[in-house]
Amino acid sequence: MLLKVNTVMTTKSYRTRIVTYISALLLLPVSLTSCAQSDSSISRISLQRTACFGVCPIYRVTIYPDGLVEFQGERFVESLGEHSTRVNPENFQRLAAVATDIEFFLLEDEYRVRTEPDGTVIAVSDLPSRITTVVKDGQEKSVLNYFSGPQELERFELLIDELTGTDRWIGEAGAPAF
Repeated sequence: MLLKVNTVMTTKSYRTRIVTYISALLLLPVSLTSCAQSDSSISRISLQRTACFGVCPIYRVTIYPDGLVEFQGERFVESLGEHSTRVNPENFQRLAAVATDIEFFLLEDEYRVRTEPDGTVIAVSDLPSRITTVVKDGQEKSVLNYFSGPQELERFELLIDELTGTDRWIGEAGAPAF
């Protein structure tokens, strides 16, 4: 019996590794394509996370093409006030490429509720909003994502946090929340 359990665990572990490798291989061309298609006309990308009923971190982070990152911590973050750092400019180029890939300027201005195929409207209260702003050719577009925005927008929001390093300012006080 023990041998059978070990065989199952090995098979399960093998399957997990295969899925992980396949996923990585499928995502690699997308990542490389995104980096190659960076939009140099984008001049600023920012993310603002707003209050919720609890202790959601409240802040704004902005990144520029030269790698400058500005952070404004308001509440439930370790670093209140204004802070700045520099990251690799490639981080900005990667974000600009993603903004282009998800056709950011064609997204709705707001995502507040979800409408089901049968017409039922689902609304949620007490969530933090995420407001993502991209400036391209002097034109500014902001998208408010309170609930049920597209998955690619949510991934973009998380990537902004990751590539700008907001965790250095948020610290133990909180973590980016949806």
